[in-house]
Amino acid sequence: MAELANSQIFKDDPCRTPEERLWKAVLSQGVYEACTKRSQATPLSYGEMRSAAEWIDLTNRDFCTVCIYAGYDPRYIVRKTKGRINKWVPSGA
Repeated sequence: MAELANSQIFKDDPCRTPEERLWKAVLSQGVYEACTKRSQATPLSYGEMRSAAEWIDLTNRDFCTVCIYAGYDPRYIVRKTKGRINKWVPSGA
């Protein structure tokens, strides 16, 4: 799923402020961790992957804040990641 984190969704825009670029990197990393298959995500643990998958949620105030700071609509990010987020990560891990 690195292709999602590196896709046009997170295309670098020279008009963005340094702060927006920083928050975009935070958002991109969260999406990467939530969507990457376990075999490609080393050294991420199941717990880290589960936390990232749970983080991408419109009811999560932190997620919405990061999206806004990065210059993205949280609904857009959720829509683009829907179906790609790791649902197979065991909840007890």
